[in-house]
Amino acid sequence: MRSEDILPDDVNTTEIAGVHIRKGIVSGVLASAVLLESKSSSSEDKNQVITMIEKLAPAVVAIGFHNHVTWKNKKIQDIFNAAAGLSEA
Repeated sequence: MRSEDILPDDVNTTEIAGVHIRKGIVSGVLASAVLLESKSSSSEDKNQVITMIEKLAPAVVAIGFHNHVTWKNKKIQDIFNAAAGLSEA
């Protein structure tokens, strides 16, 4: 399936399971994860990244991404588990 089959080029948002989904949501989470893992990110930067991932997690869960990905970073995994209503392992 092509990305334009999900959201055509001229459409930037949709709603899935009552959650507003914006084009690029997965890329945003992945970029945030990179910043979280970066040795050059300050503690403040990392706290802001965690907040952003927490904000984006419900949308990523709504599209089912969490069903196919296990995060190496436990904090990120815990955020997605919580967003999906799963208990911590």
